[in-house]
Amino acid sequence: MKRTLTVALATLLASCGTNASTPLSDQEPPAVLSASPDQGARGIGADVRLVLQFSEPMNKATTEQAYYSDSPGLQADQVSFSWDPAGRLLTITPRNDLAYGTATPRTYRYGLREGARDLAGNAIKASFVAEFSTLRRQTYALRTLPGSGGNLSASGELQVDPERLEVGDTAGNHEQRAFISFDLADLPKSGTVEWAELDLVAQGTVGDPQLLGQVEIEPVDYGSQLDQTDFDLPAKAEATALAQASQQLRSWLQDTLRRNKSEELEGKVVRSQYRLRIGSLSSDTDQQPDLWRFDADARLKVTLLFP
Repeated sequence: MKRTLTVALATLLASCGTNASTPLSDQEPPAVLSASPDQGARGIGADVRLVLQFSEPMNKATTEQAYYSDSPGLQADQVSFSWDPAGRLLTITPRNDLAYGTATPRTYRYGLREGARDLAGNAIKASFVAEFSTLRRQTYALRTLPGSGGNLSASGELQVDPERLEVGDTAGNHEQRAFISFDLADLPKSGTVEWAELDLVAQGTVGDPQLLGQVEIEPVDYGSQLDQTDFDLPAKAEATALAQASQQLRSWLQDTLRRNKSEELEGKVVRSQYRLRIGSLSSDTDQQPDLWRFDADARLKVTLLFP
């Protein structure tokens, strides 16, 4: 009886000792803890990178093979994969910028099938899927505001809504400047200016304005009506050559839209106004007009990005 009890006890102790020294196997399935961009996010940039965070280190090969997308630009052969050293953070980078929407957003979808596994071979808890939409891009052609622009000379001579804008000097060698004004009310309030271009058609010259200097453009704010006091109105930013003005127009417009958001709430008209002048006017004593001429029916082309 004692011998039987001793053998049974020894067997039990041996069994306990074996279990204590054997490590427990990982049977917990991995999961996606977070995704960037957020699920359903709108207004995402074209250079987006997708980032997935997992609950534990993943088998990189099976996880990458489990990735899928039917959206052009995000399909498996159109992206590259990279991992953090711990194997818990996967970054998916499109090889080319994604496309923007136009009047309607462009939606992108991607996901992971259940073949994604952790280092112990456990499959992901459930297939993962997410979607987001990129920014919308639209171009607007804004016309000049009637009654808000014209030609103004240093002598005080004012022409409102002329057929042509004229920049240079007049017959009395008085400097002449031109003013143009655009209504921004039709632009989306949440937009960011991607590009801007002033479509100002040249209509020849009078005399020799080339001798006076180049035409420059600068942003001003003279309100609803142009008058004689606006000739030397302080500019809101440094002037730039008219021929290379697109980049500066973009910056000026963005500042105007940002400032006008608060003014709109107060019921004020949203405008973008500019003055054309000779940058450094050379002396001229010929008593003859020397003018650059432009079609007064100008267009301000603005490309906006918005959610």
